[in-house]
Amino acid sequence: MHLSAGDEGLALPPADGRWRVLLLDDLQNMQDENDWNALCELIRSGSDRCFVLLSRGAPPGCLIAFRYSEMEKYYRALPKAIR
Repeated sequence: MHLSAGDEGLALPPADGRWRVLLLDDLQNMQDENDWNALCELIRSGSDRCFVLLSRGAPPGCLIAFRYSEMEKYYRALPKAIR
C-alpha cells in the first residue's frame, strides 16, 4: 500500500487490514501529533509487516526507537571487516 503524508485527509490503513507493506512517502509533511501517534501504534502492532517511511527531512523523535532497533539488526549482519 502506498500513501503520501502530503495528501490532505491522510488515513492510515487499519491494523487488521490485508496489507503487508506500507510505503509512506513525504513523511516531512505529517504535522499532526495524532497522526504520529497512530503511525507509531500501527508499527508496534504490525510486527509481521514491513514499513517503508520516506522523508526529505530528519525523522521525528517518536520514530527513533524503531530506527535504532532496525539499524542494530543490519549492523550486526555486516562483515566485521567493514563495521
